[in-house]
Parts: sequence; C-alpha cells; structure tokens
Amino acid sequence: MIYRTEKDIENIKQTDKPQRIRIAPNLYLNVTQKTSKLAKKWYIRTKFNGKTVYEFIGFFDPKSKNHKDSKHISLNHALDITAEKIVSKSRAARMEKISDKEFNPYFSVMCEKWFDIYHNNQRESTAINALKIIRKYIETASFYNKRLRNIQRKEIRDLVVDVPIATANKMLGYIRKVFLFAKNNGYYAPPAYTKADAEVPTPQEINIPTKSEKHFNAIIDPYDFAIMIKKIREHSEFEYITTRAILFLAYNFCRGGEMLKLQWKDIDLDFDNLIKLPKEKVKHNEELLIPFSKQTRQLLIDIRKYRIKNDNILGKNLSEHYVFHKHGDIHSPMSSSGLSKFMRKLGYGIETHCLHGFRSSASTMLREQLDFQSELIESQLGHHIGTGVERIYNRATLLEKRKEMLQTYSDYIDYIVGLLDKPRADRSKFVIGKGDSSNRKVKIIDIATGHEEIITLKYGENIKALKERLSK
Repeated sequence: MIYRTEKDIENIKQTDKPQRIRIAPNLYLNVTQKTSKLAKKWYIRTKFNGKTVYEFIGFFDPKSKNHKDSKHISLNHALDITAEKIVSKSRAARMEKISDKEFNPYFSVMCEKWFDIYHNNQRESTAINALKIIRKYIETASFYNKRLRNIQRKEIRDLVVDVPIATANKMLGYIRKVFLFAKNNGYYAPPAYTKADAEVPTPQEINIPTKSEKHFNAIIDPYDFAIMIKKIREHSEFEYITTRAILFLAYNFCRGGEMLKLQWKDIDLDFDNLIKLPKEKVKHNEELLIPFSKQTRQLLIDIRKYRIKNDNILGKNLSEHYVFHKHGDIHSPMSSSGLSKFMRKLGYGIETHCLHGFRSSASTMLREQLDFQSELIESQLGHHIGTGVERIYNRATLLEKRKEMLQTYSDYIDYIVGLLDKPRADRSKFVIGKGDSSNRKVKIIDIATGHEEIITLKYGENIKALKERLSK
C-alpha cells in the first residue's frame, strides 16, 4: 500500500511485531508493537562508510507546525527533510567522485542523479514503477558499479534477455536515458565517433519486440456482449458495488485504473454530467474530461445512496471519498483484482474478456454497429489523436458530440440486452447495422428475410425510442 496522506498514516495500527514501513524513497516509518506504547517514528535511509543506515529524524505528528528544530514532524515536512538530507549526505558524497575534469563517471552515480530529476517530472505511480525496476534489475546488474566507458553491450543484453518484454523495453529506455543524461550535462565524454548511447543496444538488436503483439481479449459480438451484461445485472443485488463498477466500465469504456481512482469531487452530477480527472490520475499525465450518459448517472446516484445508507457517513462530506473504495476504507480505492475475480465467477476470465476489453468492445461496436467517427471514439478512449504538432493547435474536446455518442451507445447496450427476452424472430428484426452517424441514420436488418432498410433517427430520438416507433 502507498501512504499518500496524513490520514493514511494515522490509520496504521500496531501489530504483534514492530513494523518498518516504506513511505517514500529513502523515507521510512517505524511503528512500535502492541505491547509497547504507540509511537510512530520517522527514519531516513542513507549510506555511511558503504553501509546502509537508518537515521532518526522525529516522531510522526499530523498537527505539527513544522518548526525547524521540532522533533514532531508531519508527512510533508518529513518528505522535505528527506530530500534535503539525501542530497546533502548520501548522493552529494558520491558525487564528489566526479571532478571538473572527470569524463567517465560511475553508472550508479549517474543513475541516481538522473532519477532525482526524472521522478520530479513524472506521476507518483510512474516514478514508483521505474524505481522498482531499477532496484530489482539494474542495481543488481554486473555493470551498475562500473564506469560508463567500461560497460560492454553484452552486459546489457544479458540483463534484459530473460525478463518480460514490457520490462525489458523499459529497462533499455532507462539505461539509455542515463547515458544521455551524463553526456548532456557534461559528466561523460563518449568515445570518438560514437553516440552517447551507443553502448546501449536497441530492442531490435536483441530481438525484443518494441510492443507486445498480444491484444486484450474482448467480446465484440453484440449478442454475446448482451448475454454478458445481462449476467452482470442479474447479480446487482448481491454484489451491489462490484456490478455497478463493471457496468460503469461497459457504458463509459474508460481505463480501469482511472475509474478506480475516481473520487466524488471529480464528478459533476448536477449540471454537466461530466467527470474531470486531474492529470495525476490519468495515464498520459494530462487532465481528462469524460462525459457520461443517463444510465451512468443513475449508476452513480445509486452508489452514492448506497454509500450513505450502508457506510454510516450521513452528514459527512463525500467529496474526498473514492467512488469505488475498499470495504471499510473510504480513503483507498477498490482493487481491480476483485472485479476480475467476479468476472471469472460469471465465466469470463482473461482468456475470454478482461476488464480492459470493455474498451475494445465499445471501440468495435461503435464503428461496426453504430458507425461513429474514429476521432470521437479515440477521444473518449483517452488516446492521443494526430501528431504532436497537431495536438498543439487542435485542442477540441468534442464534449457535446461525445455525450451524444455515449448516450447512443448506452441505449444500444440496453436495447440489445432487451432483445434477449424476445422471441428469435423479433430479436433478428431489430439488429442495427452500419449507417451514417453524421446524418443520424441507422440500418435495420431482418435476418430472417435479409431485407435491409435505412432509417433516419428523428430529432432527440435515441435507439430506445426508435425501437418503440418500429414496434408500432
């Protein structure tokens, strides 16, 4: 677990044994055992004479006013002290190895110096994942304590050859960035007539594909998709929050991680039917606007009523709470593994349809069944559209068109699920095929006879209304 707030740290309980909990890089919290008086102490991990030591800096106190000489320290103050001490002690001492005329520094020194700058420009989760890879793989490599010019390409190849593809690509990227950082900042002079990162082989040289060719498994057939949604709804009374979380993904096809980080303060239920996710919660580190349909709005209202009734939070401010939080812990998001486990119970494992597959299902059916423009679909998926230069000038969010698309798609899901309860002949009569979304036209296909007919939706009409009009 990552402890992001003072409240998270306050909620840490004593156990039968003393605990040493990593709060941030080089910052630890020691918690006494149950038989002792409760005490939470801050420690900083540093190096002394080549050995790892833990230096006591104070007691945890969320109400501390952070005076300079106080030993009662809040989380933010502890992070500030850690940054100052690490630079001034551990890393500054190692940087002394680099003189003004030193052009072949140690890889370990450059790696740490590069990471100091890298993690400040990344989301917390991205920086933590990078640090895990560096600690697990790169710090244990044979070349980690070598000088840059002495590192052989074979050593790097041997490091990445037996690790997963995604991890290998990330490792090569980090190593290359260390070499380039050393050159660009004057710490390293590469051999004559070579590039700064020439020692780092490319993924193609080691026969590592730059991307995994495996796609996320997803159900894209409307009939099979309708059966899956119906099964999920049948469990809505027994797995109240879990089923609504999955239906939220089905209707909005956002990323699962972004959905689980959703807090009530990010949602406008009263006016715009809009979710505004801050950049620290989004994959591309950019603010993301997610419009939603009437069906999604009703899901969120149901969840809010359920939380107020069952979590004993009547009269309290919900804004900081996670919409999909852990059981009994309103300040921690639900785990995606719980949602995947529920889907497996219904017979939909990752080999059939994974949580990320709802994005593939929506992208496919919006194109094949409802014939929406690719630009709208990609925008709703949160993908970058066009080149970097195009994105600088084109800042259109297409919110109104995306709202219309999501409402049509949500109605379409309800429609195909409703067809399951009809006789086969009726069910085939109202299958919607490709049409022209710009003119609000859809194709109605009678599978029994093969007859096709193009019908134009009336102003304000959706799929449900069209179904009622056709039945008359």
